[in-house]
Order: sequence, then C-alpha cells, then structure tokens
Amino acid sequence: METKSKFLGKWSHSWEGPFQIIGTFSGNAYQIKDIDSEKVINSINGKYLKHFYCWKT
Repeated sequence: METKSKFLGKWSHSWEGPFQIIGTFSGNAYQIKDIDSEKVINSINGKYLKHFYCWKT
C-alpha cells in the first residue's frame, strides 16, 4: 500500500489496488485486504474509500 515516491512527495499515488473489504467497525472504519497478495491492511476511514466494480470479460 505504501507506494509514495520521495521525488513527488504528496503528489504521488499512495494507493495501489483494488482492495476487498473484510470487516466493518463503528465510526465508518473498514478493514481491507489486498486482493492479489491477501495482505491485510490496518483499519481505514471510509471517507478514503472509493467504489470499484470489477468487470470480468
């Protein structure tokens, strides 16, 4: 998840996904995991999440 470039600083991408939600907590908090590596990420506020629909062809 940590993919920030030191050269670009705050202008670089900090997320590389998609992720899957595996748990929800009170206060709009979610626990997510990386789909490819099955790595569980710490809980994150829902305001930083965006909907993503995976279309298989």
